[in-house]
Amino acid sequence: MNSRLFTHLSIGMTTILLGFAASAKAGPPLICHPIDIGQAKSLPLVDWNQKQEGNYNVKSLTRDTLDILTPGTPVLVRMETLRRATLFARHNPQVAEELLTRLHLRAVDSAAAGHSDALAWFDFG
Repeated sequence: MNSRLFTHLSIGMTTILLGFAASAKAGPPLICHPIDIGQAKSLPLVDWNQKQEGNYNVKSLTRDTLDILTPGTPVLVRMETLRRATLFARHNPQVAEELLTRLHLRAVDSAAAGHSDALAWFDFG
């Protein structure tokens, strides 16, 4: 292969690889990339790279999350709220366990009452 052809192929391949690298996004999409919910009520926005909760008091995470996840809350808002709750709870296992336990109890209680709430099971999942 002549050197000129090799140079052109090398430049072409490098350009293609850099194009793919520029469009790649790091991290799991359901956690790292926010869902557009417009102006809908949710937990405060938090960056998945953030190590601290900012000004948010995670002790109220369970209550705040459950207050948002009412039967009328749209699915995308539910998903974004749970994504944000996960980001806040990831550094506090006790808060994470409390939230997960309450979400599970809410789903089980709806089933025990004879009207299984699919959205409660969705939230727990």
